[in-house]
Amino acid sequence: MGSSRKPAPAEPESGALQALDLKPFLKQYLRPGCRLSVAYSGGLDSSVLLHLLAHHRADLDLDLELEAVHVHHGLSPHADRWEAHCADTCVALDVPLRIRRVQVRPSGQGLEAAARQARYDAFASMGVTHLALAHHLDDQVETFFLRLLRGAGPRGLAGMEAVGRRQGMCLLRPLLHLRRSQIETHARLLGVHHVEDESNQEPALDRNYIRHQVLPILADRYPAYRTVVSREMALQGEVSDMLDGLAEQDLAQAAAGLSLDLRALANLSGARVRNALRHWLRQHLGSVPGVDSLHALWIQISSTRPGSELVWRHDGWTVRRYRQTLWLEQANQPQPVGRVRLPWQGEGALPWPLGGELAVAPTVGDGISQARLAEGTWAFMPREGGELFRLADNRPLRSLKKCLQEAAIPPWRRARMPLLYHDGHPVWVPGLGVDARYQAGRDESGWLISWQ
Repeated sequence: MGSSRKPAPAEPESGALQALDLKPFLKQYLRPGCRLSVAYSGGLDSSVLLHLLAHHRADLDLDLELEAVHVHHGLSPHADRWEAHCADTCVALDVPLRIRRVQVRPSGQGLEAAARQARYDAFASMGVTHLALAHHLDDQVETFFLRLLRGAGPRGLAGMEAVGRRQGMCLLRPLLHLRRSQIETHARLLGVHHVEDESNQEPALDRNYIRHQVLPILADRYPAYRTVVSREMALQGEVSDMLDGLAEQDLAQAAAGLSLDLRALANLSGARVRNALRHWLRQHLGSVPGVDSLHALWIQISSTRPGSELVWRHDGWTVRRYRQTLWLEQANQPQPVGRVRLPWQGEGALPWPLGGELAVAPTVGDGISQARLAEGTWAFMPREGGELFRLADNRPLRSLKKCLQEAAIPPWRRARMPLLYHDGHPVWVPGLGVDARYQAGRDESGWLISWQ
């Protein structure tokens, strides 16, 4: 059952709190006047972090706009009381509080992962830009063992970063070097009033099992295990950085946005190709799929002929192959009603109804001649068939279908691409560029178009 604990208040001791001097860390990563949001659950760790920031915000010389953000999951019968506690504490600390209620939908990765994702989704939807999280060293060590047992690679075993990014937010973890026992000591010294989540004692949850059943036994035999694990995580971080650097080199000639040319990787070892593939997927998915899922993709790539069907699905994304190129696409593309026709009169950005965004930027000596824009009717539309296209002045008009085939653009992508038409003639085609008849001259103003 949930409870609320209030350690006996005491005057903070400057020596004891020296390890919690957040000023050097925050000044390194925050600009003056920045809004800093604290992920505040009401528990011990986030309560200590919030109290420290509230009590010392004036000493930071950053003129911070400090706020607390609380996510109400509704998973505990005590959730309403926790919310009320957070509101009372923020009033006492003179810190604005924003609350977001969410519904947690369990996914294939379990309730803990679903709740965590729901929190980050909530923070992102609230417009949070800089999020302070109260993760500490014991959280880090627990994460290491959880990921080790789930078969994570070097990046996963490197653990949480003191500064990272997620869903457009800058994540700051200023307490990551401290043990849980140190934070408990500081809570007593600061007189922090916090709540206890009864689920933290539930042994059915993997993290709790590691925390309460495994690590105490390990500590009896290896008292310094936290130090050893921390060093190993740092080493895995270095290994991960080196592998990322190698992948960037290997992908330089192979990757073009959401496509990956396997021919450019043909002379590499299997290990290097898999490393490049992992890096390419992480760049676009935001995370690396599990070992089994990646293995299934690699088996398809290495055991099927270039012309064979390859379809790999993960978390709303699909990898397909056309000839020797892999294409990454969102699995559930929008299905418009009726004929798609998007008029264009020089706008700089347009959403494409069949998926993605069109961006138009002015330039000189390249792209579509701006002088032609005043003439006729311009619109983005999917390909209808039978069009002719001229790739260069010294080349004849050719079937657009043939041009797309030679450019190795897969059939399913051709059907969804936005083509710019002028009075019914294709002017710009993704992957091909501008028809030579509409190309801006050397010193002429032009428009550069891209589709992401």
